[in-house]
Amino acid sequence: MSEKNRRGTLITIRDLSRTYHDTNYTPVHALDAVNLDIEKGEFLSIIGPSGCGKTTLLRLLAGLDRAEEGSIQIEGKPILAPGPERGFIFQQAALYPWLTVEGNVGLGLKARGLFRARRQRVGDLIRMMGLAGFERSYPHEISGGMAQRAAIARALINAPEVLLLDEPLGALDAFKRIELQALLLEVWRETGATFVMVTHDVDEAIFLSERIVIMSARPGRIAKVVPVPLSASERDRGSERFLRLRTQILEELHLAAARPEPEWGL
Repeated sequence: MSEKNRRGTLITIRDLSRTYHDTNYTPVHALDAVNLDIEKGEFLSIIGPSGCGKTTLLRLLAGLDRAEEGSIQIEGKPILAPGPERGFIFQQAALYPWLTVEGNVGLGLKARGLFRARRQRVGDLIRMMGLAGFERSYPHEISGGMAQRAAIARALINAPEVLLLDEPLGALDAFKRIELQALLLEVWRETGATFVMVTHDVDEAIFLSERIVIMSARPGRIAKVVPVPLSASERDRGSERFLRLRTQILEELHLAAARPEPEWGL
């Protein structure tokens, strides 16, 4: 039996479409008839041209937005609003400046009245993120990379079944980005959660993912789903198989980006 069959499907997306209006009240067709199954415990990355609806899809998964057509379900239940079983990490850490690292990480427990009972988990996550010794530091007292580590810990505090990541490392310099990519991979393996990440970085997607969803230019559709059948050693960015897969994905992205937008006035 394949790994996919052993895992089973966690999230089902069927014929999902989303249209919104820009500042001039012009309709923008962000997503069109998106169909996708996301497996339990997998690391899935979504890439595509700018404006293709990647973040819109992630917001729909988070329950922060609603689609006009189609359905999106987690274990057979429709996603209609945010829930503790889904954590969300933004590109910017977005920590509350008046709270310490510990206060930010434990915020989700406090909101549910569980902070005292589960305070040990706050400490465990802070240590996992390499932030031990900075529990009482405020956001302005730590680096951007450390702030994003705290944001990841905050998203994990309720032990979510799904972690949604919207270009979580995009604001970091190259060195910190590579460092946190390795940390994300470690966290994914330790938690067993399902990770769904939007990124513009092809190398990042290959290094982290088991599958990569390539989206077409607006209106966003799934152009191709590419498996990443690389062992741990082959995820070295200089390995032959890594580079070959990188070339394939870049070619697919070029085709997806070249697709013309429809004439909305017709």
